[in-house]
Order: sequence, then structure tokens, then C-alpha cells
Amino acid sequence: MRRFHKIGIALIVILAVAVAATRLEIPMNRLPTPGNIDDEKSKTEELQRELAILKKKQAKYKKQRRILKAQAGAFWPASSDKNPKVLVQNEFKKLAQNAQVTLDSMGGIQVNEASELVREVMFSIQLNTSMQEFSKLLAQMAQSSHHFYWDRCTIRPDKRKDPRNVRISGKLKTFVLTPEATRFIFEKEQVPSS
Repeated sequence: MRRFHKIGIALIVILAVAVAATRLEIPMNRLPTPGNIDDEKSKTEELQRELAILKKKQAKYKKQRRILKAQAGAFWPASSDKNPKVLVQNEFKKLAQNAQVTLDSMGGIQVNEASELVREVMFSIQLNTSMQEFSKLLAQMAQSSHHFYWDRCTIRPDKRKDPRNVRISGKLKTFVLTPEATRFIFEKEQVPSS
């Protein structure tokens, strides 16, 4: 008799849960049955595997960004509000001014594609100055956070007899990152999709 009593109570509980589920509009597949629990467990395990893969990809991505950021230190980041030509020329003028060198001329600026993410900016300069002032300019260039490279340089005395200064003419070049490369390397980290 007790056995029938327990079976009866179990049936009433099952019917009560089923009625409550239909009244509360809970789908039957959301009830904690052993099959549903196993399905959810399988889905959770699959999500954990996918998360582990994404964490590995993220670590690889962050490492690549750190390497690129270290390598990009000598390059000029692209400026959203300034043309690379203007940016580079203005910076060189500041260096010359700090070295107390007066530029006779500066121009012929060209921007060429060095690679998909880097632009080469080249321009010519001419100046008439003392060797001491020119060496100050060279020191300013060496201390600059963004490097300038001499593509061609000619140094000769300003006068054949009794020279006081030197005439310097040459081409300088530097490298500027594209806006896309600048965003990727220097802006706040974003995790790539997929």
C-alpha cells in the first residue's frame, strides 16, 4: 500500500509540474529533464572549447600588436587632421629652428607608397650655414623621435676663397604609417572577430 502511495504522489507531482509548465507557458524542452540537462551540458562544453580557441587567438593577436608597435616606433603615425607632407615639413622646420639653422629652401615633397601600410615622404632642402650649426641640426635629427634619413647630401664651401659657411643641399626622407596602420597599432585594443 505504501508503494502505491509513493507512486501516486510521484504521478501527482509530475502532473502538477506539467500543468504548471503549460499554465506558465514554459516549453517542455526547458524543464530540467535528464535529456535537457545533457544537451545543456554538451552546449556548455562546446562553448568552453570555442572560448579556449578564442583566448589563444587573442593572445596571438596581442603579441603581434606588441611586436608591430615596437617596430613602428621610428615611423610617423598618420594624423587625421594633417597631410603627411605638411606634418613632416613642419616637424623638420622645428628641428632646424631648434638648431638655429635657417633653411634657404625646402620643397619638392613627394609621397610614395613604400608598402601597403607605409608611405615614404621625401623632400629637398638647401641651406647656407656654419658647420657648427649644421652639426646641431644633425644632432636634432638624431634625437628626434621620428627618423629622417639622408637620401642625398652635398656639402661644399659657400665661397672658394675665404669660406665662412657651407652650402648644403640634399634630399631627406622619412616614413609615415597609413591611417589604417596607425589605428591598428596605436588605438585602443580591439579583439578581431572570428
